[in-house]
Amino acid sequence: MSKYGLRFEDKSEDCVSQMKTHHIFLTEDEEKSFVRDVKKHHNLLIKGENYHALKMLQWTHKGKVDVIYIDPPYNTGNKDFVYNDDFVDEEDSFRHSKWLSFMARRLEIAYKLLSDKGVIFISIDDNELFQLKMLCDQIFGENSYVCNFTWQTKQGAKGVPPSNMLIMNTEYILCYCKSNKFRFNGDTRTDDGFANPDNDPRGLWRSENIRATGKQNNYFDIVDPKTGISYNGNWAFCKKTIEQMIADDKILFPKTKKGDGTPRQKKFKDSYTNDTKAITTALGWYSTQESTESLAEVFGGEKLFDTPKPLPLIKYLLQQASQKDSIILDFFAGSGTTGQAVAELNKEDGGSRQFILCTNNARSEKLSDGICEEVTYPRLAKTIDNENLKYMVVSSLPKEGKKSDHIFQLVDDNKIAPLLMVKYNAFNEVEKTEKYTILSNNNDFCLAIWNDYIEPEEKSFRQKLDSICKNNVIEICVDSEYPRDYYEFINRKDEKEK
Repeated sequence: MSKYGLRFEDKSEDCVSQMKTHHIFLTEDEEKSFVRDVKKHHNLLIKGENYHALKMLQWTHKGKVDVIYIDPPYNTGNKDFVYNDDFVDEEDSFRHSKWLSFMARRLEIAYKLLSDKGVIFISIDDNELFQLKMLCDQIFGENSYVCNFTWQTKQGAKGVPPSNMLIMNTEYILCYCKSNKFRFNGDTRTDDGFANPDNDPRGLWRSENIRATGKQNNYFDIVDPKTGISYNGNWAFCKKTIEQMIADDKILFPKTKKGDGTPRQKKFKDSYTNDTKAITTALGWYSTQESTESLAEVFGGEKLFDTPKPLPLIKYLLQQASQKDSIILDFFAGSGTTGQAVAELNKEDGGSRQFILCTNNARSEKLSDGICEEVTYPRLAKTIDNENLKYMVVSSLPKEGKKSDHIFQLVDDNKIAPLLMVKYNAFNEVEKTEKYTILSNNNDFCLAIWNDYIEPEEKSFRQKLDSICKNNVIEICVDSEYPRDYYEFINRKDEKEK
């Protein structure tokens, strides 16, 4: 008997093959990086193949990412999905296998990046929804499935009706968590739905059902003390509680004299023990037209990108799933909506959330220099007030000689430093010599990167670091026995001084 689950033909991918022959590393475009508040951390924009970016993040951020939001290609067959530099159209007999192979490689790494309380949101439409659900069940586990959010892209049917008289106006956001430690923050409870038509001195209230909806066995009669009419049923509360609610004038009886209807309770707003309420999977309407026009305003009215996700939608998801100090990743960054959403949330609630965006800088007739260069980066530069940004670029170096697996090729020109800086979020340069570089992280962390082994000077150097900051790490790049796909370093922080 074959195993139940999603089966598809694994298709090779050029970016995966490249890692067998090349070192992949990060470089910084210092001209595009900017610091607007030295007291804050640095957000990251990584330009390059997102599979390569994820492999490096697997080393720098494994188990550290709290929220992932992605808007991958929907694989509609209409030139929205590129595989190995070619568009995958609807006539391609391996269309679904290519897309599933593409997504599986990236989601497997995404799973490793999530923290214990982490959650991932994946935007999708009908073309791959059900295949994606089964794929995520395999990667994250069926028990990690949280829900399938729906949101409305159009309010009504306009224009010439299609032949089947059906307009598709919903999209989906699949949600999976890393463990049962995750929970949504909940919506703020407002006055909506509450009123006080009888000027009750106890304040705002609303009518709520008191019939049992579960397995309660509370069958008895409720008697209206004013009319003497009895109402029988299975109630959500015991008889003693109901009698007390009647005495406290918290039961609303039907006004009919025939005994029709059902008693309900008067639920006061102040009786709720918290100021939040549960969210629902129906997210409502978010205008895609407004999001396109809003993005165009950033570029002086020019529509450079046709399908940005609505900023309020992404803000709502992040508001529900993140804490003020969360790390948020989007490895299909598109126009950069996630980055702007994070910056706006931080501005609204004083948070210190950090975003990491990855984009492959896809080119088109309209964007000859690529989406990252012409849309993502310019948008972030204009919209993330009081935030810092490091503009990183995925680079590669052919492996040479018998020691092609060894890291010395990268160490020679100090090409490994940016990756260490990303790992520790340490970008502020304190001191730099031919042998080492000392970096700090908002003055509460210190990182030393050596280009060679530390020998007689180790103790004195440790004392030097301690004088700068007690919380510090020394990283030594070594040229033997490290995994092909990413890099291994020796952390000397906990080694006792002799």
